[in-house]
Amino acid sequence: MSSLKKVQRAGILKRLRQNKKYWASIFYSGNRIEDVAYAQDFASVLQEAGWRVSGPEASERIFADGLRIGVRDPRDPCPSARLLLDTFIAVGIGASTAPAGDFLSTSVPIHCCLLVG
Repeated sequence: MSSLKKVQRAGILKRLRQNKKYWASIFYSGNRIEDVAYAQDFASVLQEAGWRVSGPEASERIFADGLRIGVRDPRDPCPSARLLLDTFIAVGIGASTAPAGDFLSTSVPIHCCLLVG
């Protein structure tokens, strides 16, 4: 994975600053050091946009390459997951939704997470 381009960062900020009520957790593959910087880029831009962010945190459970938005129910993603997916696609970042499994705790109000691998 590479880092966010300036134009991508600007596009993300423009779209997400209007929706500051959301919260996301960010995890990256603990097996690939290059994913750390990409995960930090996402944490930084989401925080700058006014989102609450948890992480980034390494995980040995991320094996697939690419960016996935983890959700509780892929058949009915929450508004924050849809917003992230639409935003990333709009700025040229390939992303998809995927089941989050136990990356999302039921004890905190986080409805989606970014899985960077």
